[in-house]
Amino acid sequence: MNKKKINSLAKIFKWITVFLFVCFIGSVIIIFIDLFPIYPLITRLGLTNFFNYFDPSIKIGAFFTGALAILITLERMYQTSENYQLNNYFKHKEEFIKEFKDNRFFQEISALTDRDIEFEVRNLYNKFYYKSPNNFTPYLNKETKDQFENFIKSVKESSLDKIDYDLFQFPKEDLIKISEINHWELKSLVNSMNSRVIPSMRSIAKNNGDNIADRINKFVYLNEIFWSGLFYEFLLLFNGANKHIWNNFPINFINYREICFYDDAKLRVKESLHNQQLKPTASVGQSI
Repeated sequence: MNKKKINSLAKIFKWITVFLFVCFIGSVIIIFIDLFPIYPLITRLGLTNFFNYFDPSIKIGAFFTGALAILITLERMYQTSENYQLNNYFKHKEEFIKEFKDNRFFQEISALTDRDIEFEVRNLYNKFYYKSPNNFTPYLNKETKDQFENFIKSVKESSLDKIDYDLFQFPKEDLIKISEINHWELKSLVNSMNSRVIPSMRSIAKNNGDNIADRINKFVYLNEIFWSGLFYEFLLLFNGANKHIWNNFPINFINYREICFYDDAKLRVKESLHNQQLKPTASVGQSI
């Protein structure tokens, strides 16, 4: 029996218990008033008369005791269920963090940005699943699931997933439309990578005498689509569904980003971040 049903039954029996208790007290008072004045008789006849007179109250008291016992049992079941759900919530959350902070998506973010990866993973968990144990289930919340599925569907139904398709031919306006239905948190993470690598890509292209500004402008959206889709595959795998969401888009994109000097730009960004980390910090009293 799930927690909601237990809680509903507990509420019903709480009212039944209160009602029976009121009836019990009321019946005792009515009998005392009816018998007043009472002269206790400590004999077998007195005991028989006591049970005869108070028989309605005794029966109501028995029902009250039974209802109270059921209520206590339901409260214990509810508490046990709540503790079980609490343990499952934290276990699921920790498994998610352990699984995702070192996967390919966050390795790329770590290589190109200075974001706190564990913080970002925890934040995504709260956005994609449930923020507290009270409403926890080990599945994506409906809003996130619907948003991801619409995002993936829009790519699958476009030319982006066609075999050997030149992504440069895809209209930028349509890329923007796909980006608009993507999950904001993923857009933010990929844009943090784009903000580091795009300037280097432009610089390398310029030094090589290549005019690929338009390709790089589209790369911003294509990179977002690629990494967001890859992350969704990881989510599906985490939830027990091992399947590829696209057929040809990843290959088309990898071919596309080679023309944009992505690997060279990524290497530059990594070296820059590494050099920043190696810079000595000024000691106290020393001018910066």
